[in-house]
Amino acid sequence: MIMNRLVFILLAITTLSLSGCKKDNGGGSDGTDNPRTIFVYMGGDNNLSTETYEKIDALCSAFSSSEINGKMIIYQDARLGGFREAYLYQVARTSSGQYVASEIKRYGESDSADPTTLSTAIADAVAAAPAKSYGMIVFSHGSGWLPADQSELSSTNVGQSMTAPSATSAGADKRSIITDGNNSMSITDFAAAIPANTFDFIVMEACLMGDITTIYELSDKTNKILASPAEIVSPGFTNIYPQCVAYLYQETPDLEAFGRAYMNYWLSQTNYPYATIALYDCTKMQALVDAVIDPISSTPNLGSDGYIDYVQRFGRLQYRRCFLDLIDYTHQFSTTEQMDRISTAIKDVVLYKAATKTFGQNLSGGDGFDIISYCGMAIYPEPWNYSYINQVHRTTTKFGKALQKAVIDKL
Repeated sequence: MIMNRLVFILLAITTLSLSGCKKDNGGGSDGTDNPRTIFVYMGGDNNLSTETYEKIDALCSAFSSSEINGKMIIYQDARLGGFREAYLYQVARTSSGQYVASEIKRYGESDSADPTTLSTAIADAVAAAPAKSYGMIVFSHGSGWLPADQSELSSTNVGQSMTAPSATSAGADKRSIITDGNNSMSITDFAAAIPANTFDFIVMEACLMGDITTIYELSDKTNKILASPAEIVSPGFTNIYPQCVAYLYQETPDLEAFGRAYMNYWLSQTNYPYATIALYDCTKMQALVDAVIDPISSTPNLGSDGYIDYVQRFGRLQYRRCFLDLIDYTHQFSTTEQMDRISTAIKDVVLYKAATKTFGQNLSGGDGFDIISYCGMAIYPEPWNYSYINQVHRTTTKFGKALQKAVIDKL
């Protein structure tokens, strides 16, 4: 997440709706009177800490300004001065009719990048607000499926002098999904911590999460994912939450309407009019994975410069060679029949997609690019000089393992 230069440096806790919150034990409902609980996981023990408070206020405003039939549980891990504790809140109505984040559990100092912390928070959220259905929103730093150790993504590999990471954070070049200090969570650990058959959808408010490896890794954990193949510019979803959270509580969650609102907001910006978004049907992912692996597993030297440097990218700076447009990349070495199969499959998976015409020219570090090709999904092309990351891809992720098996089978 790119920190906006104009965000408040500090948000006094006493002015926030969290202060003076009364205890709320989440009721004793068995869930039959609650159609949906949305669980929000905020990994903000990093330079996004202040933004977690702003987002909590925005989420509470959504309940105050809209007729929402459902509940919301928020896990917040943040740092503000000497404050380091993590909390679980429920958005609750006060006697004045306003909604605030009411504390229901205090965890103490926690590592939100630890998958055990995530699984515990999910279990606590479900226990506090049982429901007929569940959704999840994730907010933190992100870099798609990439592993925590990204030391290979150095200035010598991106071909330019890099003075700052794409997300202004100490250790941001070592992020994957959820950053807590110097720790981060791999996408495989993230997926493993999420119980199967719990969340109907996951909204990813984190950078670069719309790639095939990430979506496939999560495909047996949820039905739909809303994510961005490129970075998410701060303040991300904050300014649309008050009006658009209600879309997620409709009987059939309208994630497309939420995505359209996000795009409309960023299209209206003058300083940073940069955004990509896509809605994925996870139930259709296997056909796409099979279609993509077919040509990739048959083509040598896919990580060569010729296959990477002249196609549509969605990453800047150290990520410029890691996230490429899936269609623009695969068409270089696929037959017409293979591309027809890929194109058909991706149309089934990508239910909605949108992107601005350019990205990143005014952001810290620059390295902006035009968006000419946009199928809605990125792919990691395994650059030849990222040997460690490539090994992690092939040996730990579902997509990488399937690709490796296909390569071996064709020998």
